Amino acid sequence: MTSFKSNRNIYRLMAEYERDHQDATNRRLHFVAVPLIFFCVVAFLTEIPVPQSLQKLPGGWLPIAALAATIYYMRRSVTAGIIMIAFTLLCFGIIELLRYHELPVGEISLGLFIVLSGVQYVGHSIEGKRPSFYRDAQFLLIGPVWVFHKLLSPLGVRY
Repeated sequence: MTSFKSNRNIYRLMAEYERDHQDATNRRLHFVAVPLIFFCVVAFLTEIPVPQSLQKLPGGWLPIAALAATIYYMRRSVTAGIIMIAFTLLCFGIIELLRYHELPVGEISLGLFIVLSGVQYVGHSIEGKRPSFYRDAQFLLIGPVWVFHKLLSPLGVRY
């Protein structure tokens, strides 16, 4: 069970992220771009060559990075951790489906990443604020949690 202190921490981080995303256009752009950029990062992690000793591990570096991210999320909110595990698995499933159809996962992800990063910078330019992760890199992990919180809180999901 998540402690109250950790729960407040996730809400504090999301509130700080929220302050940097007040403009309606910037929010809409982030609602699309943030989950898709997360997808691209998951794809990149599956594309990076691994040493021979790790080649039996499905997903290349993804399980190692996902474990670190899961620890980060679970220390702040069990609910956020479960949501991000589920989303990571969904991303991995889509990546495997793309591979099954022999599509170039690395190239698709790189193209998407570049375009979507540009979209986010346009949103921040419209808003007149710098991206949150310029202040603190952990906001790269908070962005997806914030998006899912906005989508799921009307359904009663709380962190």
